[in-house]
Amino acid sequence: MYHNGTRAVKVVSNENKILSCDKNAKLSIVLSQLAFQYPDSKIIWCNKKLESNLNLEDINTIFHHDKMMLSYNPEEIGFLGRKIGYIDDSPFIKIKKDVSYPTWQISSLVGAIHASVLVEIEKKIKLDSDFNYYLNSIAKLCVPLGLLCYSEPKLLFETKIRLISKPSNLILFRFVKQHYKTRWIFLLFLNLII
Repeated sequence: MYHNGTRAVKVVSNENKILSCDKNAKLSIVLSQLAFQYPDSKIIWCNKKLESNLNLEDINTIFHHDKMMLSYNPEEIGFLGRKIGYIDDSPFIKIKKDVSYPTWQISSLVGAIHASVLVEIEKKIKLDSDFNYYLNSIAKLCVPLGLLCYSEPKLLFETKIRLISKPSNLILFRFVKQHYKTRWIFLLFLNLII
């Protein structure tokens, strides 16, 4: 599934056929619809700007398990920014960009997940309008349940790409409220005002 950040641009099968999809729907909805239409498939998402850089030849090698979720963000700062480190002290926050690295921080730029995972969690995670938020929610909630999430530079041929996005404090607080205990909101707030 190729997208422009907010909507699907085109969906291509592994036989290189164009598949129909609702181009006006949220990306999370399109991803979910694809999962139900093709429940035994790997679903790959990629920003249209990176289409020529997507490494489809090695996808079966690097995606060797159905309970995996892979993504890659060439930028140093992820969707939630560095401030998530104020409340999450796991080693999965500072991602090593040059190797496959376990993390729950997923990027909408490029990634892959098996459709069966999306089918399984369909009623558990809200189909959010922010695709990055939706992907990070999947990872944050499903890693403790056995989903293996990795930052995988081999998804792209070239990893020295500059696509600048600025993390939002509002989204960070929303994510913390949804995925952590309430006390962490106050601690995050205190850390930000100090």
